[in-house]
Amino acid sequence: MPWPPARRPPPATAGRPPDGGGAGTTRSIDPLTHYFEALLGWYDALPPGGERAAVAAEATRASTFIVNQTVVGEAGDAAASAYVAYNYDTDWTPTAGAYSRGTQWTTAATATPPHGMELAFLLSRAEQRGLAPPGGGRWVATAYRLIRYAEKYAFDARGWLRYEVTTYGGAPLAGNPDNDVRGRESRTSIEKARIY
Repeated sequence: MPWPPARRPPPATAGRPPDGGGAGTTRSIDPLTHYFEALLGWYDALPPGGERAAVAAEATRASTFIVNQTVVGEAGDAAASAYVAYNYDTDWTPTAGAYSRGTQWTTAATATPPHGMELAFLLSRAEQRGLAPPGGGRWVATAYRLIRYAEKYAFDARGWLRYEVTTYGGAPLAGNPDNDVRGRESRTSIEKARIY
């Protein structure tokens, strides 16, 4: 079985087609983010020993996969700014589907700055704990690229998050009723990531 496993769109309900229009299997950054988060919490809770070492190895594997397979450099500024897509095809290529409310969480081509911020914090924690591959600095550098994208496109002048998802180019999604709904969320994940 490929790691991590793909997810399938839910079945049709009440005459509504399945999310993604029946477009087969897709993958999402959401469960992968929270899996990585759980591994770090588990690592922190375990005493030194074999089980902690096994969890550390899996956290390193997960973070390596996230950095190498899901982080996408922003066109025209790839060295300094990057995003994670919310949806990916089975080969972990960001999806290219048109946005609609029915495809938002399955096949729509959307970047997710809040997941980028969360991953920035988690990657910095992993590096701080010595769970990043040898050489150091790469996870924190990736974290700063994710933070830069979020700051450029998802926050307003007050520093409050405005857009949960954007186009890959950072623009708000036309027709998304959630635009501006999250306006009171703070930059906590960014600030925590910068602490490390």
